[in-house]
Amino acid sequence: MGSRLKIAKDNGITYELFSNSKIPDNIKTYLDGKGIKYTEVK
Repeated sequence: MGSRLKIAKDNGITYELFSNSKIPDNIKTYLDGKGIKYTEVK
């Protein structure tokens, strides 16, 4: 995911994870640390 974020930033676009289920807290912490936005679809 980190390399995908870099590719997106290098090309001037955003990178965001959309999940159709709950994202575990430890994964949210990882994503926050990498600066990756995420959305949980409920």
